Order: sequence, then C-alpha cells, then structure tokens
Amino acid sequence: MRGGTRKRGSTWTAYWWTKDADGAWRQHSKGGFTRERDAQSHLNKLLPKLDEGSWRPDSPMTVKQLLTDHYLPARRSEGLRATTLAQYRAVADHWIVPHVGAAEVRHLTPAKVQEWVAHLQSSGGRGGKPLGPRSVQLAVTVLKAATTWAVVNGHLNRDPLAGFKRPRGGASLAKSAWTTEEATTFLRSVRGDRFEAAWWLLTSLGMRRGEVAGLRWSALDLGAGVLRVVETLVVVDGHARTSEPKTESGRRAIELPAPRLLPAPSPGSPRCQGETARSSVEHLLAWRPRPACRAA
Repeated sequence: MRGGTRKRGSTWTAYWWTKDADGAWRQHSKGGFTRERDAQSHLNKLLPKLDEGSWRPDSPMTVKQLLTDHYLPARRSEGLRATTLAQYRAVADHWIVPHVGAAEVRHLTPAKVQEWVAHLQSSGGRGGKPLGPRSVQLAVTVLKAATTWAVVNGHLNRDPLAGFKRPRGGASLAKSAWTTEEATTFLRSVRGDRFEAAWWLLTSLGMRRGEVAGLRWSALDLGAGVLRVVETLVVVDGHARTSEPKTESGRRAIELPAPRLLPAPSPGSPRCQGETARSSVEHLLAWRPRPACRAA
C-alpha cells in the first residue's frame, strides 16, 4: 500500500509516497476532507497514476497565473469568440484577480471561494457597491472553468472547486420590458428621426443592438419583406468588429410586418457624406447621437 488516510483535528487527510529520481521516498498529502471516505476517494483516484508512474505534484501556480498565462491564452487559440474572450478577460481583471489572484490554485477551497463570493455580493461592484447576481455568477463560472481546464491539461490532479455550486443568477429582467403602449409612444416620438428605421427594428422586431448595427443593404429584401440576420457588429476592447451570430438560431430571416424601411437614397438626395446603411446605425454601439448631417 502506497498511501492511507488519517484524521487531523476535525478533518481527514490522504497521504501517499513517491520515489525521487535518486530513489528516496517522499511523502505527499492532501487535507481538509470533512469525511474519511472523501479522503479515501481522493487517494483511490491517485493510486492508478502512482502505479503507472504518471502522477505529478500539483503546479504551484497562482490564480492570476492560471488565468492570464494559461487558461485565457488557451481559449483564444481554441477559437473562442473575441467578444466572449474579452468578457472573460474583464471578469478576471476586475472580479477575480484583485481578490484571489495571489492564492495558489491547488490551495483553493470551497470555503475560501465562498468568502470571495460573499465579498463580491456585498462590495465587489463599482465604488464598493454590491455586484449584481448575474455578474457574481459569471465570475464563479470563469474561475470554475479555469480550474477544470487545469485538471484536464495536467496542471492539477484534483479540481479544488469541483463541488462548489454557482450562486443563483437573480431574477429575470423581463419585467422591465416596455408595454405596447409605451413602445408605440416612443416610436411616435422618433418619427422623422434619421435613425427611425433602427429604432423600429430594435423596438418592434426584438433585434439586438449588434444585429441592427451590423445590417447591410444586401441583408434586406424589401420586395419580399424579409430581413436576414447574417452579420453583427460588436465591441471588443473598445473597437467595433464584424462578427457572426453566436448560434444557428441567431442566424435567421425575419419577416417584416409592414413596409417600414425605405430603399437606399437616390443619388441626388440629401444624406450624410459617406454614410451607408451600415454606418448610419454604428452609433448605436455607444448609444449617443452623431453630428448632424450635411447635404451632399
């Protein structure tokens, strides 16, 4: 037998031995188990690797090193969407690394992570305000994904967060949606606005901001009354980039219920210099008005 379990105080510890290159035996251990059977289960998973000689000690890397030097670069090379990667990087930079970045990944425990979660929930937001439930859930999701990745890629022998459950994400925001009367009032208020078509698409068809901003004239079939969502415009690190819908359901054809969109301006009509169907809605990414048009 190359290992065993024993009780230390109120918790159980699994311990085992390996041979160094010079033939000397070295003891290793993993503690903090609340039950003996949990310590034994951990040991049972190690024994086959010990017999094969494939077991290696956990890497002493910190949470920050795991995220910035390993996990995020690996996800980028796997082809993760630029917007998702930027979101994960922001989560790591603002909500994870400042609080638990210096901790060694192998020494993380559910209790330590719960303490971090409680801090985010109480004062982890901007200006020391509570961080929203969805944001806390996202932060835990990214950290758990990173530790799982570390096990799969041989940096850890055991996922320290395997049994930690994500906090609830909070109630849906659907209750804050406009009523039909409110949407109608808004559309009447923007009648004649340069971006009336964009406001109508967002309000009446439920299109996303990036979908409207990414529209090209080629996506509109005014004769058939159909709009095709095939491209989006997203913001990555402060810059607008062309992208594709996240899912197959996002790539869709939308039937226009009424001839609300106008065809492309005629050559002699007043228009903003250099403006196209695409550029006329790019300002929506920042939700701010653009300078007034000048006649061509």
